[in-house]
Amino acid sequence: MKEDGHLPNPVNYDLIIITGGLSNLCQATFEPWVNTTLEWIRQVVSQQHITKTKLLGICWGHQAIASALSGSIGSFEHPRVGVQQLTLNADGKDMFGKDSLKITKFHKRFVQQVPDGFKPLAPDNEILSSDSGLVLSLQGHPEIYGELSRQLFEMNVPYYRATLPTEEDLQRYYSEMSSSEEDAKLIFRKITGWALSRHE
Repeated sequence: MKEDGHLPNPVNYDLIIITGGLSNLCQATFEPWVNTTLEWIRQVVSQQHITKTKLLGICWGHQAIASALSGSIGSFEHPRVGVQQLTLNADGKDMFGKDSLKITKFHKRFVQQVPDGFKPLAPDNEILSSDSGLVLSLQGHPEIYGELSRQLFEMNVPYYRATLPTEEDLQRYYSEMSSSEEDAKLIFRKITGWALSRHE
């Protein structure tokens, strides 16, 4: 979002990515910029039959897309931090070409109800795809692994850091991050293929 509060015109883009954030989408009321973003998501999706602009959501972006489009968001008692192996369903296997994926998790909230016109590709609504094929979103962070994961914890985001209180926990976390690199690169290859494909 620009400083003046305006968001880009989707007609000028082939792909728009909404990434991570900390704003709580479980609240009854949102900050003004969140309301603006959710309304903009609705506008982007409503125009996709004309613009063919694709929308990719990652972590908060995954939740924001669902929240904007009739889905609902829930909250865990404690943050989810580390690498999770997701077992893909039939649609997920078609998308990613394998039975499961390792993906980095940094979130406290999740998509509780899938919005109309979407289908899950993995359990617990971790990956969603629109029936149009023009929207894809993931709760996990395929872009975070290896050194980037170390830098994130050096920033010491308090409620994430609290999930790994000991040095042993932290070293285990770093080891897990390294193990997710291969699947992270696969996910981005598949996302790139999806982004470049044509949808009539």
